[in-house]
Amino acid sequence: MNMQGLLIHLQSWVQAELAAQRDLCVCLGALTDAVMGADNECLQTAAKELELRLEAGTGREIRRQDLMARFAKVCGVPADSLSVTSLIERGRSEGIAVEALSALRDELREVALDVRSRARRLMVLARHHGGVLEELLGILGCGGDGAGSKDSGVLVDARG
Repeated sequence: MNMQGLLIHLQSWVQAELAAQRDLCVCLGALTDAVMGADNECLQTAAKELELRLEAGTGREIRRQDLMARFAKVCGVPADSLSVTSLIERGRSEGIAVEALSALRDELREVALDVRSRARRLMVLARHHGGVLEELLGILGCGGDGAGSKDSGVLVDARG
C-alpha cells in the first residue's frame, strides 16, 4: 500500500481513537461524580464502564502498531521513530492532502489532555476520600487489600 492509502487508514484510526478518548472522558466524569456523591451503585457501574473502555484500548493499540509497521516499510525508517505528526509532514511533503488528518490530530491531542486531567482529578479525589481507591480496586476485581482474586492481577509496591 502506498503513503496516501496508509494515511487514509491512519485517519480512520485517529477518528476511532478520538471517539474512544471522548468516551473515556465521559466514563471518568461519571466515576468522579460517583466518588463525589459517595454513590456506591454508580461507582460500581462507572468502574465497570471504565474497565470495558480500557480493555477496548488494546485492540486500537494493536491496530496502531500495525499501521506504524506498515508506514515504517514505506518510509524506510523504524516504526518507533514515527508519529502522527511526522506522518502528516511526510504526506504534506509528498503533496498529499492531510488537512483533515491534521485537524483530527489536534483534536485528539486536546481530548487526550482532558483525559489526563480528569484521571489526575480522580486520583486526587481517591486519595482524599478514604477507602474509595480500595473500593474501586475491589470492584475492578483487584481487591483493595492487595490480595486480589485468583484470576486478577495484584498490585505490588516494587520499591520494597
